[in-house]
Amino acid sequence: MIHKLRKKVFYAIFITLSILIIGAIGIFAFINYRNINFFGDRAFMEKPEEDIPPEESEERPKPPEMDEEVEEVRQKFQQYARDRTRTLVIVALSGSCIGLLVSYIISKKVSNWIVSPVEETFSKQVQFISDASHELKTPLAVIEANSDVLENEIGDNKWLKYIQNETQNMDKLINELLLLAKMENVESIKEYELFDLSQEAEMAASVFESMAFEKGVKIKTDIQEKIQFNGNSQDLGHVFSVLIDNAIKHSKENKEVTVSLKREKDKIVLKVSNYGEEIPREERDKIFERFYRVDKSRNRNEKRYGLGLAIAKSIVFKYKGEISVDCKDGMTIFKVVI
Repeated sequence: MIHKLRKKVFYAIFITLSILIIGAIGIFAFINYRNINFFGDRAFMEKPEEDIPPEESEERPKPPEMDEEVEEVRQKFQQYARDRTRTLVIVALSGSCIGLLVSYIISKKVSNWIVSPVEETFSKQVQFISDASHELKTPLAVIEANSDVLENEIGDNKWLKYIQNETQNMDKLINELLLLAKMENVESIKEYELFDLSQEAEMAASVFESMAFEKGVKIKTDIQEKIQFNGNSQDLGHVFSVLIDNAIKHSKENKEVTVSLKREKDKIVLKVSNYGEEIPREERDKIFERFYRVDKSRNRNEKRYGLGLAIAKSIVFKYKGEISVDCKDGMTIFKVVI
């Protein structure tokens, strides 16, 4: 996210400075070129015939030596004008190149200066989420352990069930926050390796078959074989899991969830689609934000906190990819391009 913001700021400054510098050089060159032609025309402009009295014209014929001198001077001036024009073009091109280089350096420094406070704030936010999540895991583990001991002593208890249920919800939320902080921390990126992405997609789909069966949903796969990808298999596996899980939970009964993975030219395209309620157009970009839920009451009951798609987006962006959602003909289609 910070990388894209820095790039946008840099391009905005660079383009603006380049236009101003090249425009100023162009105006300077145009004025000088016009001056060369203007003074040349004035120097050799002949006196109009109507201003010369007829008697003078007849009495003072031009000697041939004068015409030769004028022509010689004209040729010298034309050569001078060509040399000046050539020099002007070289100066303009050199000035443009130097101006572009200067604007590049200035844009780089200014964009870094503008984005650095945002980057610092974002880094502190990620660090805070990570630290807070780690600090919460210890007391949460103590509560969970004590509730299990208490259950063994007193047996089934309604209030104890509430405690255990909320403890599990909190544990899931903390784990998702830790994963999100990890994905957004550039320094935590592991070394990449070449792996079979097709096999990873098949495994992710098979894991959710039992969950789909319980809801009366069938998973259909259309996965191109032996697609190799250079990255971290756990990252992409998590993207598959989030999108398939999301599709099953929002799918209508007795419908299909389709998982498609294809290589298109130099890109890999993943599509996960399901039949369900259409996502309102104004909500489609917001669902990738952290803690955003279209139906808050239903997601709360299903122990969903609006972090799954935010995590998937962070992973996809880490690989400089794109993730989007579209709805048509009763289908919701999530598309990932990396």
